[in-house]
Amino acid sequence: MPRDGFIDTGGKDMIKVAVWGISGRMGNEVLCAMEETRDIKPVAGVDKEISPVSFRREKIPVFSPDVLTIPDVDIVIDFSGREGALCALSFCERNHLPIVSGSTALTDKELERFRTAGKDIPVFQSFNFSIGIAVLKRLVAIASGFLPDSRIEIEEIHHIHKKDAPSGTARMLAQVIEEKKKEQVPVHSLRLGEVPGDHRVIFGCGNEILSLSHRALSRRIFADGALRAVRFLAGKPPGYYTMDDLIGGQF
Repeated sequence: MPRDGFIDTGGKDMIKVAVWGISGRMGNEVLCAMEETRDIKPVAGVDKEISPVSFRREKIPVFSPDVLTIPDVDIVIDFSGREGALCALSFCERNHLPIVSGSTALTDKELERFRTAGKDIPVFQSFNFSIGIAVLKRLVAIASGFLPDSRIEIEEIHHIHKKDAPSGTARMLAQVIEEKKKEQVPVHSLRLGEVPGDHRVIFGCGNEILSLSHRALSRRIFADGALRAVRFLAGKPPGYYTMDDLIGGQF
């Protein structure tokens, strides 16, 4: 696989994907999203449950997380969770494959592992692949600059199955604010029902309140965003990429 244009489809338009965490909620969403594409195709999965998975009229082989190599793969999509993400990253480093990772609950040290891996392979990492959240992040940065004396707090709501709190997205939004204000931002986490994801950033400004929010109506937006990231990485050199790179421009 060439180092200066990692996804090499051999002149064909189809990008062949291995899905890490294929049996999970987001793994299934990614498969459903690929059902409606003609340029991205799953050719393998990785999960603790190694039963084959159906895609269209084909059976996709599923390998255990300790797999050393998988033939005929152009890129890995990871939604496996914290431990699985690090395993997927090591696999990609070993096989010189690009990775798109959306696993959450990563520590700062583990995130640094992804950044460091970007020196050798294309790495696209995000806690949230929603375009709306990428826009919200920029709006929050702008508002934080215009309202330096405001009191800012974040509220996030997710489904009861979510393992990490606060969410990776809330942590990301808090980091944007803290870089501007140089002080810690309170984050309030709620776990209710089957909520895919609600995030609200509240600015208390004396006699007025500014509220910036985003609501995910379906997990599908995260799967669609991950596929955008796959297309974005096509032909990219090694590097650490995020949603900021995908939507372009600067703060």
